Amino acid sequence: VSHDFTNQSIDFCTGGTVTITWTVEDICGSTNPTATYTLTQPQAVSYTSPSDDSADACEFDNADPTAAQNALDADIAAWVTAQTNSINNSLAGGCSPSVSHDFTNQSIDFCTGGTVTITWTVEDICGSTNPTATYTLTQPQVVSYDAPSDDSADACEFDNADPTAAQNALDADIAAWVTAQTNSINNSLAGGCSPSVSHDFTNQSIDFCTGGTVTITWTIDDICETFTPQATYTLTQPQAVSYTSPS
Repeated sequence: VSHDFTNQSIDFCTGGTVTITWTVEDICGSTNPTATYTLTQPQAVSYTSPSDDSADACEFDNADPTAAQNALDADIAAWVTAQTNSINNSLAGGCSPSVSHDFTNQSIDFCTGGTVTITWTVEDICGSTNPTATYTLTQPQVVSYDAPSDDSADACEFDNADPTAAQNALDADIAAWVTAQTNSINNSLAGGCSPSVSHDFTNQSIDFCTGGTVTITWTIDDICETFTPQATYTLTQPQAVSYTSPS
């Protein structure tokens, strides 16, 4: 008995057949039986591709900018984990395929927005594929508001036989002006992430008889921006009294 096997091979990944012929021979004759070895190639690896995700920065709003950034970074990491689990849970075919990715805690700046694209590697003995998915963060809108308006008054608008009452009426008008401007800013606020409004008014006053100005600074503050508009209240002092001297 002999055969024609000379280490014929089948490619592991493509499969195929090898047919061997034996020769059974004696002095009176020979026969040539054959037999075939068949290899079924591995099935192609299949899986569910990772999905993109998107978020608005204000979803992670926090008075502490570091806490907001940390919450965003945690959401990106959770998205990567969820997509990796989805790929692993849907894997079929191949020979012991494995899943890896290039995520190394990539981040997006909370205030500027942007994208992070992650590449997964789905690999088995016969090859690999590299699906990608992207996480997109929309930055906060720019804060907008109506700027506070200046105001002016003539001292005699607050005239009173009692000087203290006149001064009190002037001070009340200044305070009312600050309140009105603050309300105007608050009512017009748009954009940003929970912007807040404050001011430096601490009952500043103008002397009724000398006139002058009070300038107030408002602070409009959100997690990514701060604005400090100003407005001025101007009081015109009473004109000097004039008269004809007695003769």
